Amino acid sequence: NFSWVSLGDRGAEIEEEVVADLAAAGVVVRPGRLLGGPGRLRISYGTREENDRMLAALGESVSRNS
Repeated sequence: NFSWVSLGDRGAEIEEEVVADLAAAGVVVRPGRLLGGPGRLRISYGTREENDRMLAALGESVSRNS
């Protein structure tokens, strides 16, 4: 399972930082710019726990980098 997530208006500016934060939290993530969607992320998860970890890490990172 994966989600294609928009990082909003400043997405292209904060994409690298958010990718690094999520990877550090153990979330499987690919930057959208490599997939033709700058300012977006392809985030993989499978279990409820992985989903919860991804949501928490994403929220913290976007808040910190916005």
